[in-house]
Amino acid sequence: MNSEQRILIVDDEEIVRESLASWLAEDGYEVDTAPDGATGLARLQARMYAVLLVDLKMPGMDGLQVLAKARELRREVPVIIMTAYATVDTAVQAMKQGAHDYLVKPFEPEELSLMVGKLTSVQLLRRENVQERAAVLAQGPIMTPLEIDLAPTTLPAAAEPVARGTAADSLREMERKHIVGNLRQHGWNISRSARALGIDRVTLYNKIKKYQIREDE
Repeated sequence: MNSEQRILIVDDEEIVRESLASWLAEDGYEVDTAPDGATGLARLQARMYAVLLVDLKMPGMDGLQVLAKARELRREVPVIIMTAYATVDTAVQAMKQGAHDYLVKPFEPEELSLMVGKLTSVQLLRRENVQERAAVLAQGPIMTPLEIDLAPTTLPAAAEPVARGTAADSLREMERKHIVGNLRQHGWNISRSARALGIDRVTLYNKIKKYQIREDE
C-alpha cells in the first residue's frame, strides 16, 4: 500500500486509538497508532504517512510539541489536531502553527472520513502531477520561455492587422484564464486538463510555462 493510504494516529487513550483505527480501516486505509508523542515521531521518521491525527492533550509531549517536531521531520505531511471542546481555542492556535485542521471530540466517523479523504485525494493528485511532469520532460526538450514568446501565435483572421498590446493581449489573457480554470477543475492534473482542453500534455505544459501559471493562483 502506498503512503497516500497510510494514516498515523497519536493519542494516549487506547479506546480512542482503536476506534479511530477501526473507522479508517473500514475506509481502506492502513493505520498505525502510537500511545505518545515520542513513539509517534519515531514512526513518522521511519515511514511516510498521508495524514497524522494527533491528540492535543497528552502527558509528556503534547500535541503542539508533536506538531512542531513533525513539521521538522516531514513538513509535507498534514497534521490534524484532535481536541475536546474546552480547548478549541488552542486547536485554532495549532493551525496557526502549521496544523492543517482540527476535529472536536467527540466527532462522527463520517466527519473524520470526509476530512481524511479530502487530504489523501489532494496528495494523490499532487503525486500524479509530479509523475505527469516527469513524463512530459522525458519526451524531449521543452520550449524555453523565450522560444515560446518568439513562436507565432495563431489568432482568428481579421480584416486589419491587430496591434500588439490590444486585442492580442486580450486573447492571451482569455486563454490564460481558460487554462487556469481547467487546471483548477481537474485538480491541477496535467493529463486530465490537457484532454479537456483538446491538446496534448507537452503543449499544455508549454502554455503553463508561457503564462507563468502557478498552483497557488
